[in-house]
Amino acid sequence: MPLSNVIIVDNAVYSFGEQLDNGIPITPFKEDPNDTEFKHLICHLERCLQVEDMREVNRELFRFSELLKY
Repeated sequence: MPLSNVIIVDNAVYSFGEQLDNGIPITPFKEDPNDTEFKHLICHLERCLQVEDMREVNRELFRFSELLKY
């Protein structure tokens, strides 16, 4: 499967450290009925579906590669 189609959702960034552009960070679920993290995730995934390479969306939103400069 090409990396342009791979999404890694995790609360630990190091889980997708080798493929930063494929990662979507998420806060840990604590059984909070007011938690809206999954609603935000769904919106992000829907946006990823609209592009050929979902990594473009992640690069624009998360800018992880900029952190590597430091």
